[in-house]
This record gives sequence, structure tokens and C-alpha cells, in this order.
Amino acid sequence: MSSGRPLFTVRQAVPLRGDGLLLSPGLPDGVGLAPGEALRLRRPDGSALVVVTGGKCIPSRREPHQGARTYPVEVRSSVIPADVPNGTEVWRMDQ
Repeated sequence: MSSGRPLFTVRQAVPLRGDGLLLSPGLPDGVGLAPGEALRLRRPDGSALVVVTGGKCIPSRREPHQGARTYPVEVRSSVIPADVPNGTEVWRMDQ
């Protein structure tokens, strides 16, 4: 395991039309993510899943507890919300 930090911790996974999910709260403003980039999802039970992103979603949303803008992340893989429970950490593959 890396000693770094996750990009964010999932609080909600919403199914997209077709395959995929929208993960939120998402990336903080200023953090880039390229469409097609692989991400590692570390679930609360210790298991991991690798997915491909569709990029960060526009528009952003404002997190009420922080007042900061975040950008939900599209995951374009065959996953369902049950595959990504709340508390799942989202990491770049190089971390």
C-alpha cells in the first residue's frame, strides 16, 4: 500500500445510463484527471477494483461542510453502486 493519500473517499455512487457510475464528492478544484485514466478503488473491506474513468464531471458541486468545489468523477466500467460502497477510497494507479 502507498503512503500517499487517496484522491477522495466515495460518499455516493450513482449509476449512469449505460455502463458506469458517477462517484462523489469527487476531485477538488485544480486536480486533473484524464478520460481513460485507470483508477484503483480500495473498498472498506480491503478488496480493490481497477476501473477506467470518463474524466471529471462538469458542473462542479459545492461541498457544504467544506465550502470547496468538487467535481464528481465518471467511471466508465461495468460496475454498479454495490461494487463501490460508501467509504471506498479512489487512488491513481501509480499510488
